Amino acid sequence: ETLEKASKILGKLTGREGYKIQEDRRNRTRYIVLYEPKIIEFINSITGIQGEKGNICVPSVIYKSPLPVINAFLAGLIDSDGYVSKNKIRFTYGTASKRLIGDLSSLLSLFGFRTAVRERKPRKKNWSVMYELNLDTKEQLSRLWNMAGNYLVNNLRRERLRGFAGESSRY
Repeated sequence: ETLEKASKILGKLTGREGYKIQEDRRNRTRYIVLYEPKIIEFINSITGIQGEKGNICVPSVIYKSPLPVINAFLAGLIDSDGYVSKNKIRFTYGTASKRLIGDLSSLLSLFGFRTAVRERKPRKKNWSVMYELNLDTKEQLSRLWNMAGNYLVNNLRRERLRGFAGESSRY
Protein backbone atom coordinates (compact mmCIF):
# COMPACT_ATOMS: atom_id res chain seq x y z
CA GLU A 1 0.00 0.00 0.00
CA THR A 2 2.77 2.43 0.94
CA LEU A 3 4.79 1.60 -2.17
CA GLU A 4 1.75 2.07 -4.40
CA LYS A 5 1.28 5.52 -2.88
CA ALA A 6 5.00 6.31 -3.34
CA SER A 7 4.81 5.12 -6.95
CA LYS A 8 1.91 7.51 -7.65
CA ILE A 9 3.74 10.43 -6.03
CA LEU A 10 6.88 9.70 -8.08
CA GLY A 11 4.72 9.59 -11.21
CA LYS A 12 3.28 13.02 -10.42
CA LEU A 13 6.73 14.48 -9.66
CA THR A 14 8.39 13.17 -12.80
CA GLY A 15 5.47 13.04 -15.22
CA ARG A 16 6.35 9.39 -15.82
CA GLU A 17 3.80 6.72 -15.02
CA GLY A 18 4.32 3.14 -14.04
CA TYR A 19 7.12 2.99 -11.50
CA LYS A 20 7.41 -0.74 -11.05
CA ILE A 21 7.28 -2.24 -7.59
CA GLN A 22 9.70 -5.15 -7.43
CA GLU A 23 9.88 -7.99 -4.96
CA ASP A 24 12.87 -9.65 -3.34
CA ARG A 25 11.54 -13.07 -2.34
CA ARG A 26 14.66 -13.93 -0.32
CA ASN A 27 13.95 -11.19 2.20
CA ARG A 28 10.22 -10.92 1.54
CA THR A 29 10.59 -7.22 0.79
CA ARG A 30 9.22 -4.98 -1.93
CA TYR A 31 10.86 -1.87 -3.35
CA ILE A 32 10.79 0.68 -6.17
CA VAL A 33 13.84 1.01 -8.39
CA LEU A 34 14.47 4.63 -9.23
CA TYR A 35 16.83 5.92 -11.91
CA GLU A 36 15.91 9.61 -11.81
CA PRO A 37 19.09 11.43 -10.71
CA LYS A 38 17.27 14.64 -9.77
CA ILE A 39 14.75 12.79 -7.59
CA ILE A 40 17.50 10.72 -5.94
CA GLU A 41 19.52 13.89 -5.28
CA PHE A 42 16.43 15.59 -3.81
CA ILE A 43 15.64 12.63 -1.52
CA ASN A 44 19.27 12.46 -0.38
CA SER A 45 19.37 16.20 0.32
CA ILE A 46 16.29 16.22 2.56
CA THR A 47 17.01 12.92 4.34
CA GLY A 48 20.73 13.32 4.84
CA ILE A 49 21.31 9.82 3.45
CA GLN A 50 24.84 9.41 2.19
CA GLY A 51 24.65 5.80 1.04
CA GLU A 52 25.35 4.03 4.35
CA LYS A 53 22.22 2.39 5.77
CA GLY A 54 23.73 2.47 9.23
CA ASN A 55 24.08 6.26 9.12
CA ILE A 56 20.49 7.30 8.39
CA CYS A 57 19.06 10.03 10.60
CA VAL A 58 15.83 11.91 11.19
CA PRO A 59 16.08 14.73 8.63
CA SER A 60 16.71 18.10 10.27
CA VAL A 61 13.75 19.55 8.38
CA ILE A 62 11.45 17.29 10.44
CA TYR A 63 12.42 19.00 13.71
CA LYS A 64 11.43 22.37 12.19
CA SER A 65 8.20 21.14 10.60
CA PRO A 66 4.60 21.76 11.63
CA LEU A 67 2.99 19.04 13.76
CA PRO A 68 1.03 17.45 10.86
CA VAL A 69 4.31 16.91 8.96
CA ILE A 70 5.94 15.33 12.02
CA ASN A 71 2.89 13.11 12.49
CA ALA A 72 3.00 12.02 8.84
CA PHE A 73 6.73 11.30 9.17
CA LEU A 74 6.07 9.10 12.21
CA ALA A 75 3.30 7.32 10.29
CA GLY A 76 5.73 6.65 7.46
CA LEU A 77 8.16 5.05 9.88
CA ILE A 78 5.37 2.94 11.37
CA ASP A 79 4.20 1.90 7.89
CA SER A 80 7.69 0.97 6.74
CA ASP A 81 9.64 -0.65 9.57
CA GLY A 82 7.23 -0.49 12.49
CA TYR A 83 5.58 -3.44 14.20
CA VAL A 84 2.46 -3.34 16.34
CA SER A 85 2.18 -6.53 18.37
CA LYS A 86 -0.90 -8.66 17.95
CA ASN A 87 -1.28 -9.56 21.63
CA LYS A 88 1.10 -7.43 23.71
CA ILE A 89 0.58 -3.72 24.22
CA ARG A 90 3.71 -2.83 22.28
CA PHE A 91 4.93 -0.85 19.30
CA THR A 92 8.43 -1.62 18.00
CA TYR A 93 10.47 0.20 15.38
CA GLY A 94 13.57 -1.57 14.09
CA THR A 95 16.48 -0.29 12.03
CA ALA A 96 20.15 -0.98 11.31
CA SER A 97 20.92 2.69 11.98
CA LYS A 98 21.98 3.48 15.54
CA ARG A 99 21.83 7.16 14.66
CA LEU A 100 18.23 6.93 13.43
CA ILE A 101 17.04 5.05 16.51
CA GLY A 102 18.68 7.69 18.74
CA ASP A 103 17.14 10.53 16.73
CA LEU A 104 13.71 8.89 16.80
CA SER A 105 13.95 8.36 20.56
CA SER A 106 14.85 12.04 20.99
CA LEU A 107 12.03 13.20 18.71
CA LEU A 108 9.47 11.10 20.57
CA SER A 109 10.78 12.32 23.95
CA LEU A 110 9.97 15.89 22.85
CA PHE A 111 6.32 14.75 22.82
CA GLY A 112 6.56 13.08 26.24
CA PHE A 113 7.08 9.48 25.11
CA ARG A 114 9.23 7.18 27.27
CA THR A 115 11.07 4.94 24.85
CA ALA A 116 13.09 1.82 25.50
CA VAL A 117 15.95 1.25 23.05
CA ARG A 118 17.95 -1.94 22.71
CA GLU A 119 20.64 -3.37 20.46
CA ARG A 120 19.91 -6.77 18.96
CA LYS A 121 22.86 -8.91 17.86
CA PRO A 122 22.65 -10.47 14.38
CA ARG A 123 21.27 -14.01 14.34
CA LYS A 124 23.03 -14.92 11.11
CA LYS A 125 26.56 -14.33 9.94
CA ASN A 126 25.81 -11.79 7.20
CA TRP A 127 23.09 -9.87 9.07
CA SER A 128 23.58 -6.44 10.64
CA VAL A 129 23.20 -5.39 14.25
CA MET A 130 19.66 -4.09 14.68
CA TYR A 131 18.38 -1.38 16.99
CA GLU A 132 14.86 -1.45 18.38
CA LEU A 133 12.76 1.26 19.93
CA ASN A 134 9.75 0.17 21.99
CA LEU A 135 6.66 1.88 23.35
CA ASP A 136 4.73 -0.40 25.64
CA THR A 137 1.94 1.25 27.57
CA LYS A 138 -1.65 1.84 26.54
CA GLU A 139 -1.25 5.58 27.18
CA GLN A 140 1.76 5.81 24.87
CA LEU A 141 0.09 3.79 22.11
CA SER A 142 -2.98 6.02 22.45
CA ARG A 143 -0.83 9.11 21.99
CA LEU A 144 0.98 7.52 19.05
CA TRP A 145 -2.40 6.71 17.50
CA ASN A 146 -3.62 10.27 18.05
CA MET A 147 -0.51 11.67 16.40
CA ALA A 148 -0.01 9.30 13.47
CA GLY A 149 -3.27 7.37 13.04
CA ASN A 150 -4.76 9.62 10.36
CA TYR A 151 -1.65 9.24 8.22
CA LEU A 152 -1.13 5.47 8.45
CA VAL A 153 -1.48 3.54 5.20
CA ASN A 154 -0.73 -0.02 6.36
CA ASN A 155 -4.14 -1.38 7.37
CA LEU A 156 -2.86 -4.10 9.70
CA ARG A 157 -0.68 -1.73 11.71
CA ARG A 158 -3.41 0.90 11.64
CA GLU A 159 -6.06 -1.46 13.04
CA ARG A 160 -3.78 -2.93 15.71
CA LEU A 161 -2.68 0.49 16.90
CA ARG A 162 -6.26 1.73 16.91
CA GLY A 163 -7.27 -1.34 18.92
CA PHE A 164 -4.65 -0.67 21.58
CA ALA A 165 -5.52 3.02 21.68
CA GLY A 166 -9.09 2.06 22.51
CA GLU A 167 -11.95 4.24 23.51
CA SER A 168 -10.51 5.17 26.90
CA SER A 169 -7.66 7.31 25.56
CA ARG A 170 -7.12 10.33 27.73
CA TYR A 171 -5.09 12.15 25.04
